[in-house]
Amino acid sequence: MFLRYDDTFEGFLTAAAACLRSDGAASVLRPGAQIPLLPVQVVETEEGFADRLGSYLSTRLGPEVPGTVYQAWLSLVPGIEDAIVAFLRLGLAKRRDPSGFLQEPSVGAVVKASRKVTAEAHFFLGVVRFRLRGSVYLSEIEPAVDVLPLIGDHFAQRFHDQSFAIHDLRRGRAIVHPAEGRWEIVDVAPEEAGNDRDGETVGDGTDDCASTVWNPPARPDPYEAMWKRYFQAMAIEERFNPTCQRSFLPKKYWRHLVEEPGSSDRRVPG
Repeated sequence: MFLRYDDTFEGFLTAAAACLRSDGAASVLRPGAQIPLLPVQVVETEEGFADRLGSYLSTRLGPEVPGTVYQAWLSLVPGIEDAIVAFLRLGLAKRRDPSGFLQEPSVGAVVKASRKVTAEAHFFLGVVRFRLRGSVYLSEIEPAVDVLPLIGDHFAQRFHDQSFAIHDLRRGRAIVHPAEGRWEIVDVAPEEAGNDRDGETVGDGTDDCASTVWNPPARPDPYEAMWKRYFQAMAIEERFNPTCQRSFLPKKYWRHLVEEPGSSDRRVPG
């Protein structure tokens, strides 16, 4: 039996619970996955099910299990859904957190995926850079996995009085946070991201982060220039080591940074 869910975590948990209740073999399909030559059942998502199942798993298996499952699911690794189901099935059979049974392939896959997502999210807490676009601060990132749900609270707490957006270019989604408001994740249409206006906002023109135009403004941001000056002024030319620099901050991330790594030039721009 194959179960297809709606690409939300709550939908996945609904399908996973159906697999765990099933007597026979069942497999979970993410939307867009190749349809097998067997019947596929579409699982209707139960509202609030994620919270109820999370509370149950926390009580039965340990408080770390819901987070491990969520982080593993965010990895988008092919086949991770079935690995999570097997992970939970083993835990319920053992009546404990199954994370220690690394000899089991499903457990190893879930733990590895969870750790990868956690490490990627922690990394992006340090490399997110904002640029002023109209009245909104915008950051563009390209993480290997979906980290937006894990970094939203951090930046909302740090910049609670600012309107900002963090745009995941790979997945076409963004965290949007209006000043003094709550953050949410929205889909960003390609035509919106490619708009050619000069850093203005559409709609009422106030703090509508979700309708921000993503292109650079016509005028340079003085804070961006100030950060570049600070970065260059703090550099020590004698200790410049590009190999070491790339080991801590791979070059693939450089194009979204405000500063300009990879240069030993300490001259401060005017």
